[in-house]
Amino acid sequence: MILKNWWEKDLKDNVICPKLSKHIKTDYLVVGGGIAGLHAALYLKNQGKKVVLLEKSYCGGSSSGKSSGFLTPSSELGLSEMINRYGLKDAKIVWEIPVLGVEEMANNVRKYKIDCDFEPQNCLFLGSKGSGEEKMKDEALASKKMQVKYKYYDKKALGSILNTNSYTAGVATYGTYSINSRMYCKGLKKILMKKHVRVFENSEVLKISESTVHTLSGSVEAKKIIFCVDKPKPELNPDFARKVYHAQTFLTISEKMTEKEIKSVFPKGKFMCWNSKLVYDYFKITKDDRLLLGGSSLLAFYSPNEFNSDVVVRSMIKRFKKQFPQLERLKFVAYWPGLIDIAKDIMPIVDFDRKNKNVQYVLGNPGLPWAAFLGTYAAKRALGTDLKHLKKYERYIKANRKFFISDQVQRVIGKMPSFAVNNFYAQNYQVDKEL
Repeated sequence: MILKNWWEKDLKDNVICPKLSKHIKTDYLVVGGGIAGLHAALYLKNQGKKVVLLEKSYCGGSSSGKSSGFLTPSSELGLSEMINRYGLKDAKIVWEIPVLGVEEMANNVRKYKIDCDFEPQNCLFLGSKGSGEEKMKDEALASKKMQVKYKYYDKKALGSILNTNSYTAGVATYGTYSINSRMYCKGLKKILMKKHVRVFENSEVLKISESTVHTLSGSVEAKKIIFCVDKPKPELNPDFARKVYHAQTFLTISEKMTEKEIKSVFPKGKFMCWNSKLVYDYFKITKDDRLLLGGSSLLAFYSPNEFNSDVVVRSMIKRFKKQFPQLERLKFVAYWPGLIDIAKDIMPIVDFDRKNKNVQYVLGNPGLPWAAFLGTYAAKRALGTDLKHLKKYERYIKANRKFFISDQVQRVIGKMPSFAVNNFYAQNYQVDKEL
């Protein structure tokens, strides 16, 4: 296996935008060329505004472009956990965020004819041994309460759609898609450029002073600024930086599979799959018939440092082939690591800088649809439009919500231990009666 982001293979014709090299002025500045930033810029431009976008490397070059491309509302917080945490009424409001994000991305693909391996592919949440069957029953009941289309499979029925005996039960959900998120980002960048948004790549923001951001070789002065960035640095905003963490996962992709090999795993059609473990494995078949496998280990997931070793990946492959021995001979050709941003309680953070209300931050999105919707959400708030409707989401994603491990305790025990403990608590025990 080679260490390489496989999605980069289709980017030979990628146009790199120039580096910011002087001082310019604009009405709206978006910092970050991932899913959230691109959606924010697109919405602002479609409202006829003058927009500049800055990206530290190239659009889609960070978490968004390394993603597995599961375009589904489901995330680290399952529906049963969401109901337990918020209650049914509030859980439905929270669930709207990724549902609308899926719709927004799917509509963009169709409207702008973005070439990004987009295809309908249903999801399958799988119960692992131990408490897995009970968890699937809870998830099925929660899906019913939330009026989400689903189908529950016990172990016997599960064998008809997934050819393995490794899982105790499963819940299938529908209306989801598989996508190449790197190509989607590339497509959105092209659209922005056609609409005359000024896009500058290789232009990392190093400092912000009131209404101006500074890069190494230039600066931008704007009336409104939206930061949609990964792993925000303390120099930009220490308050927000301490609230966002990274979790390390890995992806690996196989050689092309035959139709017979694919049917040996999915006898009745492809699913995007993940299991119910705390640090879960996930897999799907790509549009060009390769197996994409993702996951991590407990130590790697919560590690404070990024690393590129294939040790975790080889362990993932070994687990997968033990579950699907019919693919024992399947070879994996590439792997790549990725740091996903996440808050202590899994929910994203979208809020204004308390010292400068002209600056917003969009951070810690637990999935592509969350990033898409919340990028647009931030743009609408910057414009001051649709505020009455948007207000219903504010309390779930505001920066100063309560966390199990407070910022004061975090200063004592450290950032990553705080994240690990709070992350486990949020998934299993957190109840937010009053936010």
